Amino acid sequence: MEADKKKISGNKFFSGFTYDELDEILLLCKAKSLNTGEDILCQDDFDNEEYYLYYVIIDGSVNVIVHNTLLAVLTPGECFGEVSYITESPRSALIKAREDGTQLLEINGKAVDEQGTQDLRYKLMRRIAMALAERLTRANEIATLQAGPTKDLEKLVSAAPAAPTAKKPEPAQAATGSLLSPEEQERIFRENSAKVKLMEASDFFRDLTRAEILEILTFRNVFTKHPDDQKIVSEGDRDRSFFIIIKGSANVMKDGALLKKLEKGDTFGEMSILDGSPRTAHVTADHDCCTIRVDASVLEKASLSLQLKFFKKFSQILSRRLEQANIRR
Repeated sequence: MEADKKKISGNKFFSGFTYDELDEILLLCKAKSLNTGEDILCQDDFDNEEYYLYYVIIDGSVNVIVHNTLLAVLTPGECFGEVSYITESPRSALIKAREDGTQLLEINGKAVDEQGTQDLRYKLMRRIAMALAERLTRANEIATLQAGPTKDLEKLVSAAPAAPTAKKPEPAQAATGSLLSPEEQERIFRENSAKVKLMEASDFFRDLTRAEILEILTFRNVFTKHPDDQKIVSEGDRDRSFFIIIKGSANVMKDGALLKKLEKGDTFGEMSILDGSPRTAHVTADHDCCTIRVDASVLEKASLSLQLKFFKKFSQILSRRLEQANIRR
């Protein structure tokens, strides 16, 4: 297994993983080798025993096909099948090996969740969220070219992903348990009981413990009331903050036109917090708008359990948006 571990350690998906974590992955997962044209996943399949399996490409490449249309070509370092694992939904595409000797690592998400260390679960979920962010960006790029020359579109679909311009540092190791003592939790709840109740009533925070909600309330500038028509984020900004609307509503605007109305429980800013990409539209407060704001730099200092749950939420949100983007195509 040592040779396999060395090969996997050089894979983009596992950048930043320790050798001990790779050993743990190899114990919980297995390698697969395929030849050209072999099916790996079939569109609309849903097997309760297998939806939690997802794959990382080690060598070779695969075709992503939806309704007989080539949607993308995935290459080493990319993953697929994670959407079903995250959302417990049927497979959204047919995945076929594109060339002989395609090597995959089949990751057993259920086994990782039940037997993996919290460090390993966090790193895998963070990687999944980043992969979904890259894929959504790519889907949006393709959408902008659909009205253009077919040759340009085919080139984008078939091209391998561009290498990152700079390697992003891994976040500092966070504490695995609550960062707050019982006395601190009691004090924060006493001072913020109305805010806690608002957060506990939101779908976004449904899976969080009260201790984790109280930890969020220690983040700087986390709970904000916005006057009507106040610009919450501006198109082109590069701040790395994520927002959950906890009360009221907001409008997504571009070129003076209303793109979407956001209501209580809706979120925005996932892409900025994940990859630092600029804002793609203005978001303006509407009636009685209150938001929870989470900055990337603050989240990276939170407890590991809280970070894990945030990245799982990001993955679920991006999975839904990617599905909508693919439907529009």
